[in-house]
Amino acid sequence: MKIILKPQKEKPIIQNHPWIFSGAIQKIEGNPKDGDIVSVYDNYGNFLAKGYINQKSQIIVRILSKNKDEDIDKSFFQRRIEQAIRYRQAILDLSGYEAYRLIHDSGDMLPGLVVDKYADYIVVQFLSLGMEKRKDIIVDILNSLLNPKGIYERSDNPVREKEGLDLVSGLICGQEVPDLISIKQGRAEILVDIKNGQKTGAFLDQRENLETIASYSNGRDVLDCFCYTGGFSIYTALGGAKSVVGIDISEKAVDMAYKNAEINNIANICEFHQKDIFKFLDKLDRKFDMIILDPPSFAKSDSAIMRASRAYKHINMKAISLLNPDGILATFSCSHHIDPLLFRKIVFSASVDAGCNIQIMKTFHASSDHPINIAHPEGEYLKGLLCRKII
Repeated sequence: MKIILKPQKEKPIIQNHPWIFSGAIQKIEGNPKDGDIVSVYDNYGNFLAKGYINQKSQIIVRILSKNKDEDIDKSFFQRRIEQAIRYRQAILDLSGYEAYRLIHDSGDMLPGLVVDKYADYIVVQFLSLGMEKRKDIIVDILNSLLNPKGIYERSDNPVREKEGLDLVSGLICGQEVPDLISIKQGRAEILVDIKNGQKTGAFLDQRENLETIASYSNGRDVLDCFCYTGGFSIYTALGGAKSVVGIDISEKAVDMAYKNAEINNIANICEFHQKDIFKFLDKLDRKFDMIILDPPSFAKSDSAIMRASRAYKHINMKAISLLNPDGILATFSCSHHIDPLLFRKIVFSASVDAGCNIQIMKTFHASSDHPINIAHPEGEYLKGLLCRKII
């Protein structure tokens, strides 16, 4: 079964981009079923790659291999999964961390597959039809390699709807997952709700950034906006913060943040409030020595970039205004539609409107268990800046 590209549409594939959009297809030969493996050729008949097809999706082919003679079978997925796990075990310093990402979608050349480890449990997301059709194979491989207590599925990401798939969540095999799991993460102990928490239970992509920001918190009064279950709040308190105020709009998240403070014996340092961040910042007249902004994605599509940029600018301007001199701002965006350069420009514009100057001390990105395929810039969704207010 063959996919023939239109003239001059082969360049992204030659340059290792893992997606082929429907507009690049000239014709499909062999009547493949959605989820089948197809071979991709340029308009001159030259082989380019193999991948799985989904004619319901705008991303009609997701590339798995550029080797014409490689069979896309169980042994193929075994090799790729072993390669991803070996990278985490051999290269990353994960001592003291019980939760991290094992397989990161196209970053590990397994587009549509996410696998996270939470202590003795594995959480999986099948985000594309091609991976959904190979679920049994992948679960069998994970069981044989990792021998977890249980494998829980969190394929409830709305991106599945673009693939023509239902949202699915539940135990696949093994022991039932507890309602809350206590996870040791470096200096902190964190309670995780695998069944109902954000993403697969926690924001594992901030793992390294939590430690970095905590190292700047000693002796500071900290405001943690969009605190969710208190990740940055807990780490900064353990890093020596004088006081920590966490704000989130979710009552359930705030309740969990209090629990996390209690199990880390820092409840006397932390306070959490259920409030709308925008309204809270607009009314706040107290100054802080460190402010953390880690909002949800404001831009779900290119059409939302302008509106999202205004929202990012507003909260950053307010935060900079509320910082004491020499105060620290840690600010993030998790939308891939807001690229790092645009985000930097937004924060610069916010500093101008705040009448202040700031220094960039560090740049942030997703933790190294979330590798980025350099040919796939769409995978670089998380970016951030650590800044110091100097005027």
